[in-house]
Amino acid sequence: MSFQSFALLSIYVLAICVGCSAAQEKIITEDEFNNKIWNGACEQRKAIPHISTDSDEDFYTKDGAAHHTYISVKRYSPPDRVWTIAGTKNSGPDNKYEEIRIGRASYSRDNGGEWKFKELGFSGLYDCTSTIRERSQSGEGAGTGVGGDTPERSSKRDFKSLGYHQFGGRKTELFQETEKRQFKTAHFELETTTVSKYWVATNGLLLKWESIQRSSGSSRWSRKTHEYDYSSDEIKIEAPIP
Repeated sequence: MSFQSFALLSIYVLAICVGCSAAQEKIITEDEFNNKIWNGACEQRKAIPHISTDSDEDFYTKDGAAHHTYISVKRYSPPDRVWTIAGTKNSGPDNKYEEIRIGRASYSRDNGGEWKFKELGFSGLYDCTSTIRERSQSGEGAGTGVGGDTPERSSKRDFKSLGYHQFGGRKTELFQETEKRQFKTAHFELETTTVSKYWVATNGLLLKWESIQRSSGSSRWSRKTHEYDYSSDEIKIEAPIP
């Protein structure tokens, strides 16, 4: 085979690969996204024992190490038992928050101290009826703008299926949600972009969720990661005090 023929064949193969990759991407509706990621996966997840590891990281620079990392590990036993241990990265047992919830009963302690009991107004860990939009709206403040200006707000969200990918040795469908929010007054303007990715196994279980948020005019950014381990057939969670 001549060099020219080889070069043409290489370009042809590359074009096919690029086309296949692009063909994997598909725009989906918000309802399709919610049904797949939140409602469907949530219903499955709340029915089986599992461990979730959540990390919340803040970065000062684009390529630097995380300035602050907060990690929370939740052990869940259906239908309504949850054991949470949380603290900053590398913190010892004397610098952590711990809570055990059994139904409406909550037992909590700080830094390995004495357990405190209180009764909650709810039980369980998952509410699979609320959508991601409802959850995100709960964190939005009204605000009055800068210097008394009435702020202009806008938000745009889109959803994609990015096709099938391997994650942890398992075949998963990868989904992406992109949200752009703008906040503007006569004296101030801010745009925040959040890109979230979700790895869903072929059996419908959510394996990982990663969200990265960046704001215009700032080198600071944040990343939230949630990973789920379903390998335990049984997780025992008992009340720590009578």
